[in-house]
Amino acid sequence: MKHRPYILLLTALLTLSCSVQWATVDIEHKTPAYWKCDFGVMPPPVVAVGSGSVQDSIIGVNAAFGTAEKFEEGMNLKSGSINVYTYKGENASINNPKTMADVASLAGRLTFVVIDSIHVQKPQVVKNNVRKSFSGISCYSSIVDMPYSFRISVHNMGKSAPLHCYFEADTMRWELMSVEPITENMASLKARDGILQRVKTMLYEVTGNFFPSWHTGSCSLAYFPGEQWERAIELAGEFRWEEALDIWMKLSKTTSADKVQYAALNAATALEILGQSSLSKAWFEVYEQYKNQ
Repeated sequence: MKHRPYILLLTALLTLSCSVQWATVDIEHKTPAYWKCDFGVMPPPVVAVGSGSVQDSIIGVNAAFGTAEKFEEGMNLKSGSINVYTYKGENASINNPKTMADVASLAGRLTFVVIDSIHVQKPQVVKNNVRKSFSGISCYSSIVDMPYSFRISVHNMGKSAPLHCYFEADTMRWELMSVEPITENMASLKARDGILQRVKTMLYEVTGNFFPSWHTGSCSLAYFPGEQWERAIELAGEFRWEEALDIWMKLSKTTSADKVQYAALNAATALEILGQSSLSKAWFEVYEQYKNQ
């Protein structure tokens, strides 16, 4: 972990009261990858496939680099570890058998990623030179839309159908601010200037669906005065949930109904954070059982 989380005790640990008390701890919760795809240990090359204009081909290359960067990050690889290739041909797409035979040969790996159907349409100026105030300064606002589409797919040389395929078609929107009025042609040119980085960032973010993500937050945990209760809170605050869980499971075997109830609740919380939802539900049912007594 990059930093040790704080533990905020809502009431003093060294209290003489025997009633339940609460502590709030930072948590990091891991969310599984949204797109399930096994890439093994070898990083997949990325191939930008195109059959359109020179502009679309250049945009496709930038998109492929965005995907490659996310794979390098997600697989803990050095920058530049994943090879990026370009393929251009008449009617080139993943639906063309010749294209896929050529791309597989170019990639040289059992599993590879293809970016195709890349197309960015001509900028459309929706509004131009609308007076408005920006940070207290009077200026002109121009809105430019650029419809786009792309497809990202994962392939295995031994299988005819893609392991995964995602297609997106939407519109990118720019708001351009200027002190002086600008022509529609200038507004279009300024929007085009940002398209390469915008597409690269877009594919970087979309490719993140292949990898687990971490989310930070906080949760409340119950405790009673006593060394084991307090130690479990400390362990949870250090993200050592398995060790804290062991303590709460032992504490759940006490003869005190109140302590069984809250030990079970803490165990359910820990199991949910550890990704064991079915066991978490079972322990929450124990909590509910003792709560209603």
